[in-house]
Amino acid sequence: MARSARDAGVPAAEDTRDPDILTTEELAARLGLDVQTVLHLAAAGVLPGGRAGRRWLFSWTAVYTWIAGPGVPDGEILSTRQLARRIGVDIQVVRRAAAPPGTPGKLPGRQVGKKWLFAIEAVRRELSPPAGRPVGPGTRPVPAAAQPGSPPAG
Repeated sequence: MARSARDAGVPAAEDTRDPDILTTEELAARLGLDVQTVLHLAAAGVLPGGRAGRRWLFSWTAVYTWIAGPGVPDGEILSTRQLARRIGVDIQVVRRAAAPPGTPGKLPGRQVGKKWLFAIEAVRRELSPPAGRPVGPGTRPVPAAAQPGSPPAG
């Protein structure tokens, strides 16, 4: 009787799959999007990903960095409505303040199809005052990208 790879102590392909690599279905679930929307956006070059045969595969790190901007720790991805609830403002405020990462004074996110998606960690960074700067009545936090001597956003 032939032995399977599992019987021989060789891990199955599923057991060794890189957790950073997502299928279309897995990415759609993480982003709260329809699978067809993810396929359409990937084919149009909007979402970072690549084809392996007939399947699309995505690096979560690349997609997250595209949404949040570089150097932002991994965290939750929120819709406009979820972000509005989380930070306690009207949904219209979030829509007006939304912009791609690196836009000074705006809430960093990405428009994916008709939806905006935001990395909560990137929003927290944008809304946090720079170290050593007082915050109180009459003071407004200045986004890090707008600080004198900061490298230009890009």
